[in-house]
Amino acid sequence: MRVPLHAVPPPHFPVGRLNVYFREMLVLEHRQDPAYTGFDMLSNIGGALGLWAGLSLITVAELFSLLGSVLSYCTKKVTN
Repeated sequence: MRVPLHAVPPPHFPVGRLNVYFREMLVLEHRQDPAYTGFDMLSNIGGALGLWAGLSLITVAELFSLLGSVLSYCTKKVTN
């Protein structure tokens, strides 16, 4: 038969006692802050993607310029 916990009377004698004494009442707090936050990471990824996209656009523009120069050279050579 189970007895509900609230029906058990508390003991009339001390069950256990623990005394804790400190030499100094000094509290040391150690705290770490992240050096690299999520916002910094997103900013760096966005900057790298922007750099690569810009370089890609410059490369495409240079290819078109080269293609135009080659076509211009070929058409001048054929007409001469």
